[in-house]
Amino acid sequence: MIRYAPAAFKKKSMAFPFAADLYIMETWELFGVFLSDVRNTEEQLKVSEERFRAIFDSISDAIFIHDPETGAILDVNQRMCEMFGYSKAEALRLSVGDMSQNEGSYTQAHAREWLARAAQGEPQLFEWLCKDKSGRLFWAEVNMRRASVAGTDQLLVLVRDISGRKKAEEALQQSERRYRELFDSMIDGFALHEIICDAEGKPCDYRFLEVNPAFERVTGLRAQDLIGRTVLEVMPKTEPYWIEQYGHVAMTGETLHYKNYSAELGKYYEVTAYRPAPGQFACIAVDITEQRLSDLAKERSEKLLQAIIDTEPECVKLLDAEAKLIMMNRAGLEMLQADSLDQVKGQCVCPLVTSEYRQAFLDLTRRVFEGETGTLVFEVVGIKGRHVWLETHAVPFRNEKDEIVALLGITRDITEHRRLEEQLRQSQKMESIGTLAGGVAHDFNNILTAIIGYGHLTLMSMGPDDPVRLNIENMLEAAERAAHLTKDLLLFSRKQLINKRPIDLNAIVRKLEKFLARVIGEDISFQTNLPDPELRVLADAHQLEQVLMNLATNARDAMPMGGSFTLTTGQVRLNEQFIALHGYGKPEMYALITVSDTGIGMDEETLKRIYEPFYTTKEVGKGTGLGLAVIYGIVRQHEGFIHAYSEPGLGTTFRIFLPLLASMQGDEQAQPEMVSPAQGTETVLLAEDNHVVRNLTETVLKDSGYTVISAVDGEDAVQKYREHKDRIQLLLFDLIMPKKGGKEAYDEIRAIMPDVKILFTSGYSPDIVRAKTTLGNSAAIAYKPISPGDLLRKVRSILDA
Repeated sequence: MIRYAPAAFKKKSMAFPFAADLYIMETWELFGVFLSDVRNTEEQLKVSEERFRAIFDSISDAIFIHDPETGAILDVNQRMCEMFGYSKAEALRLSVGDMSQNEGSYTQAHAREWLARAAQGEPQLFEWLCKDKSGRLFWAEVNMRRASVAGTDQLLVLVRDISGRKKAEEALQQSERRYRELFDSMIDGFALHEIICDAEGKPCDYRFLEVNPAFERVTGLRAQDLIGRTVLEVMPKTEPYWIEQYGHVAMTGETLHYKNYSAELGKYYEVTAYRPAPGQFACIAVDITEQRLSDLAKERSEKLLQAIIDTEPECVKLLDAEAKLIMMNRAGLEMLQADSLDQVKGQCVCPLVTSEYRQAFLDLTRRVFEGETGTLVFEVVGIKGRHVWLETHAVPFRNEKDEIVALLGITRDITEHRRLEEQLRQSQKMESIGTLAGGVAHDFNNILTAIIGYGHLTLMSMGPDDPVRLNIENMLEAAERAAHLTKDLLLFSRKQLINKRPIDLNAIVRKLEKFLARVIGEDISFQTNLPDPELRVLADAHQLEQVLMNLATNARDAMPMGGSFTLTTGQVRLNEQFIALHGYGKPEMYALITVSDTGIGMDEETLKRIYEPFYTTKEVGKGTGLGLAVIYGIVRQHEGFIHAYSEPGLGTTFRIFLPLLASMQGDEQAQPEMVSPAQGTETVLLAEDNHVVRNLTETVLKDSGYTVISAVDGEDAVQKYREHKDRIQLLLFDLIMPKKGGKEAYDEIRAIMPDVKILFTSGYSPDIVRAKTTLGNSAAIAYKPISPGDLLRKVRSILDA
């Protein structure tokens, strides 16, 4: 403790009066507290010193009192001991170097320089790197000042620990360095602005305060040309809209984010604007020109690709793993009856697949996402209810990482194809049945020829009252019905010979009108509607009559409790839409026969089978099942088409389309009256492989005066001709025989006798005859079964020709 004698203090040159306590304020100023009128007594001095020490030790900064000449420490306060970790006694023995880093600029020598300057009366304020007793380094702020105490010059040194402040400063500096590094190294452009408002407080311009290098790079503008200048000075064409937007950000603090094209800079930017301080806004600008141009090119490419895909007539689609639609072209949307992609995009397409095929569709989707490919035929029901059959080929669609991200499906509408396939199957079925019917008819005709022939021969030998005559007549009647059945089979198979002539369809209907009325009965209302004067078609009148009678009979049977039967004729031109829908016809005029009833109708399964021979829904004994099959055969043989529509309980309608003639080519001629067969005396060479028919024919000819030479096949016939060529006037050959057919045998005989006359016979239909032989259309043929009278008339007509 330094004791200051009262007499030493003067009121000049920083000397204080009689007694004073020294203390240091936070302003680092030295004040003297005057204790006036204090008597110079030992007791009073002691009180004064205690008061001084109390103040001295209570100051929060460390205080040193140094000898200005030697720099030795004369006194320290309590805070110094706490700050440096020394006791007061230890502190008085220390040098400044002991309490310094003692390296670099913080050594004992440097401390002496500071003390020397302070001793010369120059107050010193500086920072010093101190070291406490434990060796810990810390920063302190040092304030040195010279003072005259008790007539002695001394140095008063105040030391304040600024470690916390230094750390904060270092942190701030480090933060500023990081900010600057970040600011300067940002990839995105950054600019800080202040808003300039007009007299009314509305934003009218803004000034650039700071920009980073990236901003210079993305805009092409230099910082030196921007800082301190307004945007209207730099870019005079800046739209007021953007100044208003940025002003709103600076005044309200609301963030603004947008993408925009700058016409002045010729670039696309993505900008985020925010308020860092009131009246200011900062912009982070990303140059997205390259990306945007790439996006625009991609959009153009996608539009071009979509346009190409949309021209594809087949459906192109992408589905995700849950069968949800990602993309589909216009053809696919039409298949689903969707008005736009938005109507179905993102939705699972499974509900549109019929229940029968839904699981198969899901299984296909799963397999594709497992890396497989597949094809599926399935049925869908469009949004508006239309049923469509589709065939899809599905493959995995992969991204650039070769990951399966979608199912790519190419789908085509096969509805029409399936319908045509079904028609083809039906046609092939009918054709195969017809072929079978034609083959059966051949063998049956030979049998019937024998039955009818021998039956007639037997009748010719009987008297009118012969008790067996009735049995023979019944037998012949049954044989005739069997012959008609055979003809029906051939009509169904379209192999029966027909006689087509130009006829008036309406005339046929008028001719049959009364007969049809009797067929359907009085309890059924019958009405005809024939609006056209005449409808000319090329047809076999007898076969058309059979068509109408069969339809009338079916209608009658379908209305056991009575009803209505209508027959209407007319003409219609089939268009492309009708042809595409039904799968038949040509774009020309047709005569149309429409036959409708109000009977019990038919279900869909029955409709599919109505043209099959022997198929009937009638009770046993009430139908042969050939009626509609015959109608079908007749219509097709006339190059026409037949269509049936029916629903249970709602009746049935048949529509028959026959090609319409532009003009009559000749009226149907009356058939010549039948004349009795003439007798003959010529020699006939008969070749027939069926011995029953051969024996019958030989008997018929001989009974009429002819001489008959019989052969069992073609080879036998040629041999017999060579043996009897001078006697033979007519060849009567079956066309199709074993070893050698009738045509081949005739060709060999004609080489011997070119003018020889020939009549062929056959139990096959004309189609099969043409298929199995090279016979011309002018050749004379008698088709079995044929009665003895008809055979004799044909033989006579050829011999007389």
